[in-house]
Amino acid sequence: MSVAVEKMAQSQPDKPLLDPEEEAAYLGISRSTLDRWSKTPGFPVLRSGHVVKFPWKTVDEFLERASREGIVLYSRSSTPRKRRK
Repeated sequence: MSVAVEKMAQSQPDKPLLDPEEEAAYLGISRSTLDRWSKTPGFPVLRSGHVVKFPWKTVDEFLERASREGIVLYSRSSTPRKRRK
């Protein structure tokens, strides 16, 4: 996560809300990682129907707080694997 924090400090977007692709590029992570992180309780994401936007300033604050307080972001390893039939 320190890579994402370093990336955030480099440049700031002009728009207050970012699309998932823009937010992932801003944080320097993949789109699938952003999708997993957005399942973390308290992660700032705005959903209206099929439209998903991220308030990047609030996401920055959340990630900084998560790194300080040790909040674990949702990942594949935090969910049990399903058995194949």
